[in-house]
Amino acid sequence: MNLVGLARLRCPVCGGMLQLDAFKQGVVEPAAAELTAAQAARCRADEAFRTQLSSRVEEGVLTCGACRVWYPIVNFVPLMLIFSTPLHEHFARAHAQRLAPLQGFTMPRGSPKPGEQSIQQTFTEEWAVVEDNEFTFAYTTEELAKLQSEAWFNSSKEPAGIRHVLDVGCGGYAAEAEALRRNFPEAEVTAVDLNLHVLRNGHRFIDKPALHVVICSLFHLPFERQTFDLVFSQGVLHHTYSTADALKNIATYNAERGFLFVWLYAIEDHQVDKGMKGFRSRVRYYVFMVGLRPLVSRAPKFVRQAVVYTWGLYGYLRHKMSRNSKQGWKFRNSVHAAYDYVTPRYAHVHSFNEVIEWFEGLGYDYNLHSPAKYRRLFGRPIHGIGVLGRRLGSPSA
Repeated sequence: MNLVGLARLRCPVCGGMLQLDAFKQGVVEPAAAELTAAQAARCRADEAFRTQLSSRVEEGVLTCGACRVWYPIVNFVPLMLIFSTPLHEHFARAHAQRLAPLQGFTMPRGSPKPGEQSIQQTFTEEWAVVEDNEFTFAYTTEELAKLQSEAWFNSSKEPAGIRHVLDVGCGGYAAEAEALRRNFPEAEVTAVDLNLHVLRNGHRFIDKPALHVVICSLFHLPFERQTFDLVFSQGVLHHTYSTADALKNIATYNAERGFLFVWLYAIEDHQVDKGMKGFRSRVRYYVFMVGLRPLVSRAPKFVRQAVVYTWGLYGYLRHKMSRNSKQGWKFRNSVHAAYDYVTPRYAHVHSFNEVIEWFEGLGYDYNLHSPAKYRRLFGRPIHGIGVLGRRLGSPSA
C-alpha cells in the first residue's frame, strides 16, 4: 500500500491515529491512467504528495500508542485484525530484531466475533483454489462492472459525486473493487476482506494508486466513520454471525447523504421455481445449505476438501454440458464455487421485507436491483436481494 492509503488507516480497536515503521519499501511511479483526476492534479501541485503516492511499504508495522499494539504489513497489505493469528506469530519471529525497540507493544490481543476464525479459515482456503481473477464466481471483471452499473445501481438516485468507496468483502483478488474503479473512475476505492489469501496478491495492487487493499473484520474497520460516499458489499454480510449487526456497523462509515449497497441471499430463491426444477432447487438448498454446510464448516480440513472437490467435479461437468458454459472456465473455478456453497460457517437467507426494514430503520431511502436488466445482461434470472440506499440524514455512530 502507498503512504497515502496507510495514512488513512486508524486503529480498529480505539479509532486512534497510527504510526508507521517501514521495514522494507520502494517506489512505484503511478501510471497516469490509474490516477484519479484529483490525484493527478495534486501530484502536479504538490511534490510531497506525489512522493507519498509513489512510496510503497512492502513490510513493516503500524503501531497504536494508545492500545500499545502493532499491526503487521505483509506483501504491501496491512493486516488490521484485532485478534492474532499464526501469521502474526510467524511475523514476530521473522522480524524479532525490528520489533525489539517497540517495548510494551504486542500483537493484537482482542477476540474475534462469533465464528469469525472459522470464516477466515474457510474463505482463505476457498480463495487459494483460484490462481487468477479471470472469474469471480460466474463473472469476469468486465461483467462485474456491468452488473454493478446496470443491475445493482438501477436507480434515478444512481450514485453520483463519488470520491471515496469502501468495498466490504473484496475477495482474494479485489475484482469487485476493480469493477468499482471502472464505474467510478474519479473515486479512490478501499477494499477489505477477512481472508488471508489476500496477502499472496498484495503485489498485484502496487501499481494502482487509487486502490487500497486491507485485511480486517467488517465489525472492526480501521477507518474514520462517516467518510465514505459509497459503502458496497456484495454477497458477504450473510456470512457473519448476524447480517443485521454487520449491516448496521458498515452503515456508520457512510458520509452524510452517502450511498449503501448490499446484495444478500434471499429466502425466496429456492421457493420460486416450479415443477421438477423447483424440487431440485429445494433439495439442494435443504441438503447442502441447511444440512451439510454447518457440518462441513466445522469438519477437519481434509473432510472439507473431500466434499468440496467431489461437489466441484459434479459442478464442473454440469457446467461444461450447459449451453451457458463460459469459455475459459476451469475445474478450479467450480471448486471455488463449491467452497462458497458448502463451507462457510454462516449463510443466512433473508426476505425482501426484512432487508428493506433494516434500511428504513437505519434512515435510508432505497431502491431495489433490476431483475429485468440482469436477465438481459446474463440470460438468466437473478437470485438474492440487492438494495441501494441513500442516507436521508446525518449518520449516527
